[in-house]
Order: sequence, then structure tokens, then C-alpha cells
Amino acid sequence: MFVALRRTGLNLARSMLVTLLASSPLLAVPSPEGLSGILRLPSAFVSVGTAGYLHKGDAGVSFAYPLSQGIEAGMTRKGGATAFHTKVQVIPGSKDSLMPVVAAGVQDLKKDLGPRNYFWVMSKHSSMLEATLHAGVRRSKGFFSGKPSYFAGAEYTVLGPIHMKGEYDWGTDSGSVGVEFQLNPSLAVFDYYLDSLGNSTMAASNLIGVSFQTSF
Repeated sequence: MFVALRRTGLNLARSMLVTLLASSPLLAVPSPEGLSGILRLPSAFVSVGTAGYLHKGDAGVSFAYPLSQGIEAGMTRKGGATAFHTKVQVIPGSKDSLMPVVAAGVQDLKKDLGPRNYFWVMSKHSSMLEATLHAGVRRSKGFFSGKPSYFAGAEYTVLGPIHMKGEYDWGTDSGSVGVEFQLNPSLAVFDYYLDSLGNSTMAASNLIGVSFQTSF
């Protein structure tokens, strides 16, 4: 009887380990800037979610919500101010699309938290490589006017529910890295090290948070 119980316990532990290490989908966490994205920079994908985070001792919350197919609205609340954002897929799709997805959007429409940014971004996910690549450009005066600030990012599934993220903004000459742990298809915790790479004068900082999300 003891041998049977032991065998049952080992089989249960094995099943739990397989479930834990099984590939979890890369879902877009609402960034501190209010739109679903990489870390702080936007992606071309559209999702719905809520993220609460702690950064430099201050708490903040971000929301991302699809108004319709390929259109996302975002909101950021921090430091007593609220900012609104929007993103529209010009070449629609999802992480399952064969072709890259392209989106255009505006961050901080009313300049409540800083300067308004217009951006274009392209994203492509590879299920075979368990990775997602992003590349885009931001401008301050319009979608086609103002000095361009190029950025790129990548996401990679290291082991099952553990996803590594990285991004670099050549406009600020700074890069950020982070890790996301997918607890289940709708819940994730994340730990980001912002401005930890590059030659920017901005001091590196840590941002931690939790996100409830659903992929579209």
C-alpha cells in the first residue's frame, strides 16, 4: 500500500511539473505608459488587461481595453494624474498571424503626464521560436513630423511560464529588461529593470507589478 501511495504521489508531482513547465502563451501586459506593450514601449498587438505596479515608491495602475477589432484604448493613473492613450492596427492581426502586425497610436493624448508621443510599431510572434520581435518609431509632433525616435524590443519564453523581455529606445539611449511569470492564462506578475542599459543620464530603477489580462 505504501508503494502504491508513493507511486501515486510521484505521478501527481510529475503531472504538476509538466503542467508548470508547459509552454504558456505570451500575453501583452499593459505597460506603465497605458497601452499593451513590451515593457514601457508599445507593441502592435491589441489586448485587454489591468496592471498595478510599484515604481520608485509610487503606486500606479494602467488599463488597456479593445474598443473594437484592432482598436485599443489605454489609461494610466499615477501621481494623482490620469493620461489617456489609443492604438489602431493598420495591418490587423494577432500573435497567431503569419504576417507582421502594424499599428499606429498616440500616448498621453492630453499631455497629462508628459509630452504627447505619436508612434508606429510592427510586431511579429514566432510560435516555433517561442519569441516575439517588435520595432517602431516615435515622434512628438505627428505621425510623420518631428524628430524620429526609434525603438525595438523582444520577448522570449525561457521556460514554460517564464518570459524574458527587453527593449531599447535610441531616442533616450536607454534600454530596459524584465521578467514576466505567467501564473495562469489571465494572471501574471512582472519585475522590470528600467533604463538599466545604454548611456542615458536617467537613473536605473525597478518596477514590480501584477497584471490581470486576456488576449485578443
